[in-house]
Amino acid sequence: MKLMVSAKPFTADLKSVLPAVAARSGLPMLSGVRLEGSDGDLSIEATDLELTARCVVRGDVMIDRAGSVVVPAKALVKAVAAMSEPEIVLESHSSDGRAALDMRADTRTVTLQGWPTDDWPAVPHMLIRIRIMLNLAIASGISITARYYGLDKRLQTTSGRSHRC
Repeated sequence: MKLMVSAKPFTADLKSVLPAVAARSGLPMLSGVRLEGSDGDLSIEATDLELTARCVVRGDVMIDRAGSVVVPAKALVKAVAAMSEPEIVLESHSSDGRAALDMRADTRTVTLQGWPTDDWPAVPHMLIRIRIMLNLAIASGISITARYYGLDKRLQTTSGRSHRC
């Protein structure tokens, strides 16, 4: 992965996923964040296996090469905060089964050791489940409302006229 990102929005997006980073875990990888660059977007994800936070950065990122890496969250936030330039270049590479992320801003370079994303836990995307649950809740609410009013009650329509249900 190789990309260029605006420092201030990237810092804010990183901080937004920090609540999901595991404080004390038996899996060291859960103390990190997963960065994935693809199709003009940068996805930042953190999980402690109970809570997952995901932020997608659009517009403030320019991707040269797609890819992903997992790096320690707190070290990444500190390194980004220490960069004084408005643009940061992130480049991941792996060697000897370990992944690393090079961060460059002007003449300053920081390298963070991380983990390959192969071991990152698969996080189900809940949006579809939430939509299904929402649709069921709406249908249930309509059903209860219809039973409450009954079929012989008069209801007011938006035109101001009454009609029988």
